[in-house]
Amino acid sequence: MSEKNISVILPVYNSEKTIAECIENALLSLRENDELIIVDDGSTDNTPNICMDYAWKCPNVVYRQQENRGLFLAKLEGIRVSRGEYISFIDADDVCAEKRYKVMHSVAAENDADIIFFGAIIKREGFDTKVYDSEMFPGNYSSKKVIDSFGKMLFGKLDSDDNSYTGYLWNTLIKREALCGMEEYAGEKIRYYDDEIIMLHALMKADKCVVSEKKLYRYDYSSYKAIRKKKSYGPQNWENIVTVYNLKKEMAIENDIYNSEIKSRLSTFLGPISFMRFIIGQDSAVPKAL
Repeated sequence: MSEKNISVILPVYNSEKTIAECIENALLSLRENDELIIVDDGSTDNTPNICMDYAWKCPNVVYRQQENRGLFLAKLEGIRVSRGEYISFIDADDVCAEKRYKVMHSVAAENDADIIFFGAIIKREGFDTKVYDSEMFPGNYSSKKVIDSFGKMLFGKLDSDDNSYTGYLWNTLIKREALCGMEEYAGEKIRYYDDEIIMLHALMKADKCVVSEKKLYRYDYSSYKAIRKKKSYGPQNWENIVTVYNLKKEMAIENDIYNSEIKSRLSTFLGPISFMRFIIGQDSAVPKAL
């Protein structure tokens, strides 16, 4: 088994309250040849000073700054400068399992997969912690099999779907080759649902996927994230929603998987716009979907 180097991409914006714990936690299991790439999306609080301090002290911490252009472009910048064979993503307010990257190294070396999916623990304010796994049994799968299973939910969720969180960036390890070509989306106005675009892009390029039973991430579904998600369907973001819809549809068509089910899933993605327009009495036109 050959060891695989990992680049961990951490996009941040005004995260001074949580960023130090997040960095410390990530560094616990990173090897000397791994790297933690922090991309600051124009923070205006003390986040830059905290991150620069770690970059100065730790040789495998890379700190990049950009103007406030959104976390999607911060992730693309992290991918661009990364050197690892595999890429992992974390959020600035979440926590990794203590042995997260040691386990990822082991699973990657054993399988040489393009994408590895792990489980996660979801923490909600005021609610009990829930554990989310894939609906697929641990093992090796083709990317087509993954898309036919939980991957199709990235096109849109139906009422019959379970609450599987497998398939999102924060609990996956992706071979860097599967993320080649992401720069073509740099000109798109994507501020929400960027994880879904990146994940679908990787799935379309992948051949071999592995589902692991290991739970290596604690996703903190804070009140801020809940508010951010609600705002994502506001009128100011309708253009973003339609852009993501069009990109998803193009991906499905180009990869010959656009069928009646994918079409139904995509329609649920656009549905809330019509509902919001009805609730707020908005008469302005919605950007045209393909």
